[in-house]
Amino acid sequence: MFRSSARIAAGAVLASALLPLSALAAEPLESPAPAPDVAPLERKQPLVVVHSGVAGLWGHGTQSFGIGAVVEPKWNITDSIAAGLRVDGGVVFGGRIVPRGTTSVAMGAMVGTLLKGEYLLGSSGVRPFVGLGAGMYTLVSQGAAVGDEGAGVNQSVGRFYGLAPQLGVDFGGVRLGVTYNYIVGGAILLEQDVNAGLSAQKLPRNYIQLELSFRSIKIGGPRDLVGGP
Repeated sequence: MFRSSARIAAGAVLASALLPLSALAAEPLESPAPAPDVAPLERKQPLVVVHSGVAGLWGHGTQSFGIGAVVEPKWNITDSIAAGLRVDGGVVFGGRIVPRGTTSVAMGAMVGTLLKGEYLLGSSGVRPFVGLGAGMYTLVSQGAAVGDEGAGVNQSVGRFYGLAPQLGVDFGGVRLGVTYNYIVGGAILLEQDVNAGLSAQKLPRNYIQLELSFRSIKIGGPRDLVGGP
């Protein structure tokens, strides 16, 4: 009889231990809470863009001024970083007319073909930007001088390496910028200098551009960077 009572007591203890487990198994499992939706980040810049426009030129250090044009096809790697090409060209004129002294005139033309990178600041509709170009320049110039001491003619043509740091403001479809073209070395240079007592004026190789450009082409308009289809 004692053994039967012990068995009954052990069975009761085991049943009471298994009861919570059976109740837990009977309860339905709750599904995990859905992850919060991530709002897509809108891209403001098109994937590919081409800016083109006009530029006023100033020959640094002399009284030479001119006009030119610029074209920049670029790939917007992100909304703030772009890389591409820059092609610009222009003509400049300079000189000095003195009634009783030396009169000199000069003219030149230049074409730059550069690789360029840009970084746009901020995220509003008006964004300052900085850029840097590096590549090859072709420069052609001719000058003449005449005065009481004689006369002289100078002609030069060459291909040079150069850098083009730039500052500007992007208004969306319109840009304003300032570019300084710094010639650092020559690859090919031909120069002819003929003078009879007087040297002709030479145009500077470095020049500044004040630019007004427009977004003429855009491909792959603004798109979602995160959370988009």
